[in-house]
Amino acid sequence: MYKLNYTVNEKMRTYYANLPDVIQVAEHTFVERRVLELFKTLSLLSWTSATNAAHVYDQALSQLPDELQGTARYHLRTEHVWDGFVILSLLQDARDRQYVLQVPQNCEQQDRFTAAMQARNDHMRSGGQPEFLHCCDKCVRC
Repeated sequence: MYKLNYTVNEKMRTYYANLPDVIQVAEHTFVERRVLELFKTLSLLSWTSATNAAHVYDQALSQLPDELQGTARYHLRTEHVWDGFVILSLLQDARDRQYVLQVPQNCEQQDRFTAAMQARNDHMRSGGQPEFLHCCDKCVRC
């Protein structure tokens, strides 16, 4: 089965190698990559919560007509922000480390990316940061 960002085969979701302009964050919800980049920046620089990031989007960027403002299904939810943050981050990591992101298809969305996040975190802890083994006379004194 082919989807916008991935294929499904034998209960595994395999993401395409390219970094897409639009990312599917829920069954019927798609978010532009540049909006997800905004969410990441808000989180990292101003410690904005996912709930507040969704509100920022709804108030400043959604451009919903007045008659749809009160309709819940047209508003971004906290889960969309978090899932978008995670998916974009994992896709960027896959691109940078030159691997293909694969996650289980037959599970709840909240559990789908746990193993991939754990693998990424393990990689970062075991030398995945260029500065990890850095040592110079300015930084380290004996």
